[in-house]
Amino acid sequence: MGGAREHFEALQEGAIQLVVSGPEGTSMFNPTYDVENIPFLFEDWDHLFAYLDGEPGDIINQKILDTLGVRNLGYQIRGARQLTADRPIYSREDLKGLRMRLSETESLLRIWGEVGASPLPVAFNELYTALQTKMVRAQENPVETIYGMKFYEVQDYMMETNHLMTVSYFQASEKWFKTLSSEDQKLVQECMDEAIAYGNAIALEAIDKLQKEIVAKGWMTVIPESEIDMDSIRKPALAEAEKMVAEGKFNKQLYDMALALKKN
Repeated sequence: MGGAREHFEALQEGAIQLVVSGPEGTSMFNPTYDVENIPFLFEDWDHLFAYLDGEPGDIINQKILDTLGVRNLGYQIRGARQLTADRPIYSREDLKGLRMRLSETESLLRIWGEVGASPLPVAFNELYTALQTKMVRAQENPVETIYGMKFYEVQDYMMETNHLMTVSYFQASEKWFKTLSSEDQKLVQECMDEAIAYGNAIALEAIDKLQKEIVAKGWMTVIPESEIDMDSIRKPALAEAEKMVAEGKFNKQLYDMALALKKN
């Protein structure tokens, strides 16, 4: 039924009632609100969900509702993005000059460039060949993508950087939602909450299973986060993110809220 924009237009009109999407809704109504997709900002799932389920998420959801007529019903875990490379990475020093494939997203290109990598935009459907021919020597994706696309055939190491926690959004047409009785609205939300909790548990189990299979079969050497000097990477990454906030590319209020929710 088309792409993200067509989905949101259909939701606005009530032509479809529910949709599962990525962060496109936030980007469509105001890209500066897309703080959750800043690499290295969120430390773990607890940190991200404290943001999404707390006041920052309420602000974003209300803006999406007011601007697009789309109601957010909850978030489904997609996976944490990990770094893979043809050499082990233990610190920022190991990233220097590393030709790394990234999508053409300004925050990704700037932040990975600041931490020392040499970013190179490559279309996703060309990524396997680019890794195979050494046009690029590294890339970043969730475990399920690394597994499904068989990047373990052309990469030797996976670093548990967990640098970007990604979720899907369950969203409803507000036009349709308003046609429901208050009892039915409550029931829809309760059912969605239950389904998401169940789905999130399954998602985390599935990701863990895939990673264990990669290790067990000797396809890649997995370097755990505990063995990586993440501070040497995170500090310059967030310094660049703060420059982007100062330039008005990200909402300062939301960025500061995300920092305030950090446990460390």
